[in-house]
Amino acid sequence: MKISPAGISAIKRHEGLRLHAYQDSAGVWTIGHGHTGNVQPGQHISEAEAEQLLRDDLAQAEAAVNNGVRVPVTQEQYDAMVSLAFNIGGSAFGKSTLLQKLNEGDIHEAANEFLRWDKITVNGAKEVLPGLTSRRRAERAMFLTTPAQPGDPTQYSQEAGMPIPALVTALLPSVVAAIPRLAAIFKNGSEVAERNVAAASAVLDIVTQATGSVNAQAAVEKLQTDPAAVAAATKAVESNWFQLAPADGGGVEGARKAAEAYAMPEGPRFWLNPAFWITLVMLLMPFMLLVDVFFVHPENYSGDLRTQIVTAVLLVISIVGGYWLGTSFSSARKTELSNRAP
Repeated sequence: MKISPAGISAIKRHEGLRLHAYQDSAGVWTIGHGHTGNVQPGQHISEAEAEQLLRDDLAQAEAAVNNGVRVPVTQEQYDAMVSLAFNIGGSAFGKSTLLQKLNEGDIHEAANEFLRWDKITVNGAKEVLPGLTSRRRAERAMFLTTPAQPGDPTQYSQEAGMPIPALVTALLPSVVAAIPRLAAIFKNGSEVAERNVAAASAVLDIVTQATGSVNAQAAVEKLQTDPAAVAAATKAVESNWFQLAPADGGGVEGARKAAEAYAMPEGPRFWLNPAFWITLVMLLMPFMLLVDVFFVHPENYSGDLRTQIVTAVLLVISIVGGYWLGTSFSSARKTELSNRAP
């Protein structure tokens, strides 16, 4: 078997791309998409060279998986294992309990073994690396993904390079924990639906850029260890809040959810909410019209025309009132349900 394009995209997302040599968290000189073989300090490569190094490294990881696996596997399972072998090395993968459990037919125990590979060796001691924890969760979720049918929202996202629920489940909870106001949209970070997948991807992109990270995994590491990164990411999220907040629902309901998020104490100030200004304009214009009808130029309006204008204004007020009262009632209902929860 060969790794799929989606599997390659997942690895690229995990590894990022650096064209100048750098030392990773374990102090190993690295370049390109996580390449560590014969890298020299000060070395520089082109994107084409990085792509070739990735292909060469993938070939070694594929060989390790193909030589070790003795049972039929899905493409998703294969991609997840190649990602792991790429990261820990073919030799370590070949000796792993994960491979043993898989060949024994114990899929779920094999999947759980991904989570054990979340440590690096620093000065001879094993340390858990948060970014590796996130990566292993994503690989485990990929491994357990049922092969997708056309149109199935769990199929691979070409942009994310992994099943959409795996992307959110693995990375988003850590971001929500670091930036609590995102709970207004994603709650605990694991509640994902087709309608807010775009928001989840947007959040990861915003946080990655704000923290100056090479990929989402590195951004999560910074959020868990660097208060300055949390502050920068929080500011970036707030700047893009209205783009994100409506993603938890469509139409009026989505707008209401956005308004609820803005009204929360930890959310952005209400005057940053475009819905507030739209509402203000919608109310101001009818008010000015009524002033003209009854006080400024009453002679220009017949009785029937006045009635029609008043009716139209009341309709606008009812629409605006329905929107905002709906938001209030929705929020109150959520509070009531939360208070009833055990």
